[in-house]
Parts: sequence; structure tokens; C-alpha cells
Amino acid sequence: MNPIEESLIKFGEKLVEDMKEILVTKDKVATGELLDSLEPFLVYEKYKYRLDISMADHAEYVDGMGYAYSRRPGRKMPPRSVIKQWMSVRGINGKDEKDTESIAYLIQRKIGIRGIKATPFLHLFNDRANELYAVIENASWQHMQETLDNYINELNKK
Repeated sequence: MNPIEESLIKFGEKLVEDMKEILVTKDKVATGELLDSLEPFLVYEKYKYRLDISMADHAEYVDGMGYAYSRRPGRKMPPRSVIKQWMSVRGINGKDEKDTESIAYLIQRKIGIRGIKATPFLHLFNDRANELYAVIENASWQHMQETLDNYINELNKK
């Protein structure tokens, strides 16, 4: 791996670490699927590197994608099956199945009425653009120096 690739991956790992910290701090971890899915990777196309982050499909809903709510108030209620799964993960149970159904309905209704506030964490990528440019610049100079040193060493051997 060359210095550019190493620097981009290190930057991506730190970025993902900070994104995970936001989610944990804001108590947005139920199953851990979103946290486990966040992973930086490099794409190299036509002499260009691109740093991407893989993530679970529901990441954009948690983040809100620039909106104040990940589920806006006054919209339809979320599916009961999803609420019941969340309740199970969080250890929320009723006395019996009927009671559990009632609790799930009340949660659905509240979300439908009040919505769910977003937990922005994807903005870190844009917020740190200048930092990324500096990382790329330093790595590029290092890579160029190493390439020139190798070239000069090869010439001296001849």
C-alpha cells in the first residue's frame, strides 16, 4: 500500500470511529447493525482515489440527511413489527402478548405524531474535507519522494 492509500484508510478509520462515537453517545444503538456496518474503503478509478464508507441501509434514516427529523411528525406510524423488534432489543415487554401489543401501538402512535429527531453523524465527512485535503497533500508528497528515491536508486545501480 502506498502512502496515499495508507493515509486515506487511516483518515477513514478515524472518521468511522468518530461517527460511531456520536451514535453511541446519542444512544442510537439497538441491534448494533449500523455500528458494525460502518467501514471505510478505497475505490481507485482512472488514476483517482475515492474514500467511501459502507453502511447499513437505514443509516440515512438515523442521520436525517440534513433534516431535523429522521421521521417527520404527522406522518404515518412506523410498522409494528419494527417497533416490536426494537422493544425486544431494548428489553421492553408487557405482562402478556396483549400488553406488549398495546405498548407497541402507543410507541407507534407517538412516533407518528411527534416523529423521531435525527442524529446527524454523516456530516463529519463534509466537515472534515479540509483536513482530508491536507492528508492527501502530505501523502502525495511522501509518495512522490519515495518514488523519486526508488527511481534514483535504480539509476545508480546501473
